[in-house]
Amino acid sequence: MRKSFLYLIASTLLMVLGFNSCGKPEIKKARGLVKNVRIDDDTIRNLTITMGEDSIVFNLDEVRFNNGMMVPNDSVIVDYIDGKNDTARAFVVTVLPKKAITINPEDNKNKELITAPN
Repeated sequence: MRKSFLYLIASTLLMVLGFNSCGKPEIKKARGLVKNVRIDDDTIRNLTITMGEDSIVFNLDEVRFNNGMMVPNDSVIVDYIDGKNDTARAFVVTVLPKKAITINPEDNKNKELITAPN
């Protein structure tokens, strides 16, 4: 009786450890420069970013965008998991704002103001 109880506890412990090891995939972050955005009709299909000499292609089927849409040469942070066929599955794409250009009105008093034609 005592041995069967110990076997029951040991097998339960092994099953719990086995189920925990088959957990959810880990979410990773990638920060890089947008190289290419592939659009079919009105659907954004995938995104390629470069990080130094490496590049990653992201599938954008389940994506959510922060700070608007990205275009080539934008800096982005992508939260993703590994996918199939060398394509990662992106979940969140955050576009990083570009550095603001400050214009001092005092320096431009004598310059002509250019406006759009009517």
